[in-house]
Amino acid sequence: MLLHFTIGASILSRKSNLLSVFKSPVLLATLAGLTVNLINVELWEPAAETLDLLGQAAIPLLLFTLGVRLIGVNFSDWKLGALGAVLCPLSGLVIALLMVRLFGLEGLLCQQLILFSVLPPAVLNHMMAEKYQQQPQTVASIVLMGNMGSLIVLPITLFFIL
Repeated sequence: MLLHFTIGASILSRKSNLLSVFKSPVLLATLAGLTVNLINVELWEPAAETLDLLGQAAIPLLLFTLGVRLIGVNFSDWKLGALGAVLCPLSGLVIALLMVRLFGLEGLLCQQLILFSVLPPAVLNHMMAEKYQQQPQTVASIVLMGNMGSLIVLPITLFFIL
């Protein structure tokens, strides 16, 4: 996630201002959370509960923004979306299998790596494309088709790794 909001944001940003990338609220919150975790700070229970509830709301909100974008989606991008739905899990699987062989992974660790490698493109990609105005319609199409494709890819993957 750190790479997504640092290197990814600097690539997507037309201004490519490194300082603005490091002022990202997500990056600052991640660094604050890691710091609190590393120095073993005990959070006040109501504050921890509030943060937990806010965190649980984040993913549905991202899905809602994707849904709003998909209302006006132009299906001329469906071919690129379908290509992304195939290439994303396929390239992830190839890299995962290379890593399994390279590091000699076995058992549960191997299964987890392979399963995570075939997951569809994240909604987070759409959020970044929307923020930096980098073809959000096309990215929305890729995320939609990728998630639809995962209904086929994930059961097949689970069949082979379990």
